Amino acid sequence: MILFEDVYKAFGRNRVLRGCTVDVREGETLTIIGGSGSGKSVTLKLMLGLLKPDRGRILVDGRDITEMPEEDLSEVQRQFSYVFQGGALFDSLTVGENVAFGLEQLGAHPPEEIERIVKEKLALVGLQGIEGLKPSELSGGMRKRVSIARSIAMSPKYLFYDEPTTGLDPIMSDVINDLIVDLHRKLGQTGVVITHDMRSAYKISSRIAMLYEGKIVQVDTPEGIKNSSDPLVKQFVTGSAQGPIQMKVRAYE
Repeated sequence: MILFEDVYKAFGRNRVLRGCTVDVREGETLTIIGGSGSGKSVTLKLMLGLLKPDRGRILVDGRDITEMPEEDLSEVQRQFSYVFQGGALFDSLTVGENVAFGLEQLGAHPPEEIERIVKEKLALVGLQGIEGLKPSELSGGMRKRVSIARSIAMSPKYLFYDEPTTGLDPIMSDVINDLIVDLHRKLGQTGVVITHDMRSAYKISSRIAMLYEGKIVQVDTPEGIKNSSDPLVKQFVTGSAQGPIQMKVRAYE
């Protein structure tokens, strides 16, 4: 459904992607792992059409979005929804108004239909009856679930998650993992996730792709990645300081 084909992207002298190739299959959840600065977020932005590659092709449902006119690209982008790392809720709006925001911007639904959708999506993430609360009144886990409800309210074909468990304790992280799996089962959307959290990656993914130095070095099932013999993948998933991936650390005396 999404094909990344030999994609290059640089920002000045910083060559982020250097021939990156990966596909996202219909109905799966593909998780992209890799170290900080490896290009995971840039890859998502390219898939969303928010950035243009320097070279290579990006196909969505067989259509090349790299040279697509803005009007056609906007049509494709309506199929995407994005769960931001920090939730990105509007503090001045209520929970209900946050979830309704995208629907109201589209202007395609009457107010009573929007109200029904908001209640339905909040119920799907286990948050019934909180429409009148402000984000400041919610826990971190609840804010994350409201952010997910806002994203699925748009009924997207593709759902992108940016570090969905960042900032959450281990128990709440697992609650969010279970929610992602449950929503995928119920809604059948194609998902793309970027994360550092290997426990999350193993639980929610159909396949996992490892990004290193601008290229995908392995794509496999969670079990295949967990037992990988590739030294780069093995070092990353075990979190070992010893191996071919060298981190630069400045020590202060």
